[in-house]
Amino acid sequence: MSASTKRLAIAAEELVKAASMEVDSVTQLKLSSNLESLKESFDSKLNNVNQVVKTLSDKFDVGINKLDQNQGDIKNLLEKQNIIMTKQNKISNLQWAYAHCEMGAFQYKEIDNRNNSAKSSTELARKVISSFMTDKGMFVDDNNVSASFDCSYSQSKKEELEKSRQAFRDSLKVHISKLIGKEPRVAKFGDSNNGEYAIW
Repeated sequence: MSASTKRLAIAAEELVKAASMEVDSVTQLKLSSNLESLKESFDSKLNNVNQVVKTLSDKFDVGINKLDQNQGDIKNLLEKQNIIMTKQNKISNLQWAYAHCEMGAFQYKEIDNRNNSAKSSTELARKVISSFMTDKGMFVDDNNVSASFDCSYSQSKKEELEKSRQAFRDSLKVHISKLIGKEPRVAKFGDSNNGEYAIW
């Protein structure tokens, strides 16, 4: 092989290498461009997915908040309904008691009653229960005593009078308790000398 042929072969070889390098760099540019395009497409789709997830998450949060609010509203309604039912039950019980006041009635006297005759507690119980229906109590007349008390009162019977008044209050408390199913309170209001007893 002659020197010129050898040079030609080397030159041809160098041209093939250069052409190969150029093809590789064109291919790399295309690949790089395709990769960039693919990355942009992926980023765009990822952003879309993130937006959808955020929107769903926000809607879910709104739904949870609404559910919490609805549960609170339902709880409030149930509490109100419970209060109404309790009041209705109380009124119903008191209405029954009012209609049946003769049950458990006892006899008592009024000190200022001239004929010294005993009375039934039925009407007095109705007055007490009527006051309970309006969420009130009533004062107990200090002139009421047990039926066994002799109303020909004198100063020497003061202790006996107070015992008879207490016996009347106890009997009234028991009578009302049997009618309404729970014990009412009886207490003195005011000072010990001038106070008045009330039932509620």
